[in-house]
Amino acid sequence: MTWGALMAGLRAGAAHNTFPTMSGYWIPPGLFELAPWWINLLENGTTVQFNPSLAGHAPGAGRAGHGLADPRLETLAAAPWP
Repeated sequence: MTWGALMAGLRAGAAHNTFPTMSGYWIPPGLFELAPWWINLLENGTTVQFNPSLAGHAPGAGRAGHGLADPRLETLAAAPWP
């Protein structure tokens, strides 16, 4: 909810209104352009819009990567079901 409030307050949703890319970029220009770096998390519309997108994709990518890297897949498939 916090990211939604920041996006509404900054009107960040109007800048890059395409999904899953942001105006055709996977990593949009203007990301983390303010100094110091941490101020971007609250005041840079591009970064504020990128964060929930990243937070939404990261768990799915992590689960897929974990499933593909699991060395027990063949063992589990061949094991009899109790």
